Amino acid sequence: MRLHLFPSMTYLKWIIISIALFFLLPGCSFRFPSIASSGASLPQNGTQATYDPSTGLVSASLNLGTLEAKLQWGPNREATVNRTGGGYRLFYQTNPNVDTANSPFIEVPFFSGSQAPSTLALGGLAAGTYYFKLVAFGSLKGVTNLSSESAEVSISLP
Repeated sequence: MRLHLFPSMTYLKWIIISIALFFLLPGCSFRFPSIASSGASLPQNGTQATYDPSTGLVSASLNLGTLEAKLQWGPNREATVNRTGGGYRLFYQTNPNVDTANSPFIEVPFFSGSQAPSTLALGGLAAGTYYFKLVAFGSLKGVTNLSSESAEVSISLP
């Protein structure tokens, strides 16, 4: 008697291919190629960034002060990241060693077009140093998958 763990080998192959495509293809690691201060604000954990179609600006706010910063990262090319149900989570805190399991984050979802936004205007910041890590996410058949986290970056606002 044979024991079948999966209904068919096709199903098992689909799972392996899905995992490989999401986690192993180029574009799944993230870097912040440029971070420049200029002014905007971070929201509470899980708050979604907003999109203004008239200006093309994606923004969020923490309401801690009046300073603004602009974050930019290299876009992920995964299909699930760049459609409804996908996007990025920008984890942040004021101490180094951002822990993506426990730190608050801003969700930057796919809004429209060919890819999810890869810039975010952060407003309402107070003077100080902020630390960030980025994770891409995508939804496939109702299951949200997360990429590996980016390297940590920081910005200091005077």
